[in-house]
Amino acid sequence: MSEPAAVPVGGGNWTRVREAARALWRETAAMDILDAAPRLTLILLILYAGDYWYLAVPMTVVCAAGLLFRALYRSPAFWFLLSGVMAWGYFLNWYAIDNHKYLMFYWCLAIYFSLGMTDRERSLAVNARLLIGLTFAFATLWKLISVDYLSGDFFRYTLLADERFGGLAHLVGGTSEQQLAANRLMIGELLRFDSVLDGVPLLGGTRTTLLSVVLTWGTITMEGLIAVAFLAPVTALGRLRDLLLQLFALGTYAVAHVVGFGWLLMIMGYAQCRAESYRTRAAYVAIFFLIQLYTLPWLDLAVGRM
Repeated sequence: MSEPAAVPVGGGNWTRVREAARALWRETAAMDILDAAPRLTLILLILYAGDYWYLAVPMTVVCAAGLLFRALYRSPAFWFLLSGVMAWGYFLNWYAIDNHKYLMFYWCLAIYFSLGMTDRERSLAVNARLLIGLTFAFATLWKLISVDYLSGDFFRYTLLADERFGGLAHLVGGTSEQQLAANRLMIGELLRFDSVLDGVPLLGGTRTTLLSVVLTWGTITMEGLIAVAFLAPVTALGRLRDLLLQLFALGTYAVAHVVGFGWLLMIMGYAQCRAESYRTRAAYVAIFFLIQLYTLPWLDLAVGRM
């Protein structure tokens, strides 16, 4: 009789896990951009394109078919159809949809036009780079001409009134749970249909104003750098474009859980990477998944709010 095979314990299993992780990382980095970027986009559209039934139902059917059949997501006609479905759904609700939904539509059009070009990969990369650069350029411009934003009032209100930022306001800004609850109560009273109030004071911690100023100018600086890096030729700053965008995503979406916008930026960032930038491309995919994990209530757990 042969000897029974030894069962690895502890370190053996951990070695297998590490090897599997390395293999997955290498496979992710080596993926064809014309396969990976469209498929990631289809996943994004299924989950975050919109909730209206006349948009969500056809979008899910078309995207699911695209995920199943390579010939579909490689076809310009398929992306033209998807863009048409999105345009109809967004046109009916143009006044209510989030800004990044328009960017999703532009990105689907970019894929459509790129797949019809001779050098499809290069065309997709150029379109992705320009969309990222213009998005951050216009975002920076809006902030620079907005008095309420430059004063820090936007972030101060967001910290004190938006429940999603409550953990940050408490942990860093020093605002107590009682103050945050009182703010929400006062805003509720202000918004009542029979309210006679013209305004309510918001309570904040000793560091809230300083935090709002740091967030205000830190955001302007980072978004401005990203705009220049993606729109400028490949200079010293241009070579840092991927690092800047990834750092922006790692910091921003840890607090602001706008997963659809974060995923879209990571997909476009991935698509504009040079083919030899294996680690950078793999990092985009890793952050893509990390942004979803950010939606777990880490800050609330950190400050004991749950």
